[in-house]
Amino acid sequence: MAGKKSKKPNIQGKKKPDNIIELPKQLQQDIDESDFDIDDLDILSMPIPDEFLADLTAADLEEINASMKHMIDLLGGNAEQQFETLEDLQAYVHPHVDNDELEIPFEELTADELFLMANTIALMEQITAGQTFATEEEKEAFVQAHIEEHGYPRFPILPPPLFLLDDMDMDDYGYVAETELDHAQDLCYQAFETNNKRKQVKLAKQALEISPDCADAYYILSQHTKTPEEAVDLLTQAVEAGERAIGEDFEELRGHFWGFLETRPYMRSKLQLVIVLIEQGKLQESVEHMQMMLDLNPNDNQGVRYLLLPILQKLDDTKAVDKLLKAYDGDWSAAWKYGGALHEFKKKGKSAKAKRLLKDAIENNTHVPVYLLGKKKLPKQITVPFVSPGADSEALDYLRDSYSLWQETEGAIDWLAEIYADVK
Repeated sequence: MAGKKSKKPNIQGKKKPDNIIELPKQLQQDIDESDFDIDDLDILSMPIPDEFLADLTAADLEEINASMKHMIDLLGGNAEQQFETLEDLQAYVHPHVDNDELEIPFEELTADELFLMANTIALMEQITAGQTFATEEEKEAFVQAHIEEHGYPRFPILPPPLFLLDDMDMDDYGYVAETELDHAQDLCYQAFETNNKRKQVKLAKQALEISPDCADAYYILSQHTKTPEEAVDLLTQAVEAGERAIGEDFEELRGHFWGFLETRPYMRSKLQLVIVLIEQGKLQESVEHMQMMLDLNPNDNQGVRYLLLPILQKLDDTKAVDKLLKAYDGDWSAAWKYGGALHEFKKKGKSAKAKRLLKDAIENNTHVPVYLLGKKKLPKQITVPFVSPGADSEALDYLRDSYSLWQETEGAIDWLAEIYADVK
């Protein structure tokens, strides 16, 4: 933009670090030619080594700075959160760590390990801010659900430790989006963080213009469709895009899928596709997707098995139910215990094994029979923000998908009443 004066970073009034550097010529030129205002660019008051800025654009700087300022605000609006020494980092992390759970003494943790732990702590505090939890399990479930829906932030929650800056590689901490897909994914993370529906759609469309392999962009657009058919179409495209993005690593990652961030958009989209298919009554099609998801990720971080079990029971697929229950035999959830008891009853009636399974289920969660026996009315709309083991919330979460199974299984409610009376 001819005639536009160069804007200099305003760091007056701040203590200027000894090793602060001038902006690289290309970056300064990019800033001069943009509408980017760097008068209040806090990040330039940090001692940033030359290689940190070498490949950045003005837009990159603005995004990094906005992220840093936002996180500082979340952490109390205090720029002194910056870790100047290893001792500062240790002091921040240590109160949140159980030494007995560490594989090595706390004092032997490296600065990089401590910084990653500090970011995890800050992320949990950010997610749970303003929330109240009855138990630690409720808190962990709430955090896990948030992360599964929104993913991990691309940028560190906390500013990088000053004493590490000289040795840090930008790529290690995700400051720079290297590929078109990375840039597209960043836009999707922004969309996840806003409640403005128009902005979500706009960001998703922008992401697809940058990379057609951005699964989360299709996923976001599927949330704003007028018909289930449109949602299925977009989610199918999301799954295909996610598979393309994973590429030749797809088979190599099989069995450990959720452990790799690049698979999350694919798995997130596939789960949402399953939910829409179930709502449409396309149960067999949803089963095929869910069984594939469990094959890709047997650890089942998304809780797919809890959707799959009642569907298989509705389809009377006895062999598939047997196989699924056996695969997760150690599951202590109400869904698994009551689901297993009902399955045994359907196969062999009031057998000793069925009785033992149902007694165990009732002792594990006493709220389920209260609803099934009509002693307490089931809400018309069941919304469970997070589930607490053994609590009413767990019962509602199970019965949302399985209430009808008990009601439609001949003799099941009378049998439940008998066993419930004995346990009481």
